[in-house]
Amino acid sequence: MNANDFTCPISRVQMADPVIASDGKVYERHAIKSWFDTCRSAGRIVTSPLLNLPIRSEVLIEATLVASKIDEFLACSSNEMATFH
Repeated sequence: MNANDFTCPISRVQMADPVIASDGKVYERHAIKSWFDTCRSAGRIVTSPLLNLPIRSEVLIEATLVASKIDEFLACSSNEMATFH
């Protein structure tokens, strides 16, 4: 695992609140909600930012497994950094 595995494809930053959208992809909650808002504001159909296909539902599911893997990665990285000091 590396930090890129936990980077939101929209914001390009490490996810803190990962969610799964109806396109099956994982995003940072704030980033995907903002994407939905931007689509609506532009008068466009809400689409997947990665697939460019219409989103069937704007319901977001907490990606608890991804969140726990991020926590695990951060703990491991923190421990590794501590051994270098």
